[in-house]
Amino acid sequence: MPRKTAQGWETLERELYAAGVEPAEVEAGSRRLLAEARGADSPRHTSDQG
Repeated sequence: MPRKTAQGWETLERELYAAGVEPAEVEAGSRRLLAEARGADSPRHTSDQG
């Protein structure tokens, strides 16, 4: 998935709110996407570092 620019995210948020998506749902989706991106970009497993 291509990375979105800040302007792209703002546009997406406005469109979601205009479509009636609840703010909590938008935030939850944003957090999930961020977590997925972080997981794919850099491992966060500290238990392997001993």
